[in-house]
Amino acid sequence: MRLALFAVAALVAVAIAVVLAACGATGLGDLKWTDETPSWSPNGREIVFASNRADPKSGTDQLYVMNADGTSVKRKTWNNVDAREPTFSPDGKRIVYAANVLDGATTSPAQARSVLSAQAAVANRRC
Repeated sequence: MRLALFAVAALVAVAIAVVLAACGATGLGDLKWTDETPSWSPNGREIVFASNRADPKSGTDQLYVMNADGTSVKRKTWNNVDAREPTFSPDGKRIVYAANVLDGATTSPAQARSVLSAQAAVANRRC
């Protein structure tokens, strides 16, 4: 059990180091954007996370998925929504996240919950 926990901690450290390197940062004080709330896919091959890397000054997060080793970062959302707290569904086919609609409209409970098909997003979006 301890070995498994150590292995997971090592993978997380590698993913964080790769993301920091991709940000052009040499340390935490050099970050140009923030990557937050990572969540592992059920099969352990991917990590979904929220980030403001598309527009760092806005503070608005979009969703991204990357391989567990930090490679192949792909943007999954392109909308006027602040996407937060993503997590994969148990079967790994969908990503559920909290969304704050930023167009000034009143947000209904249905608008506040969003489900993104992981397969469709990969097929329809280019990074």
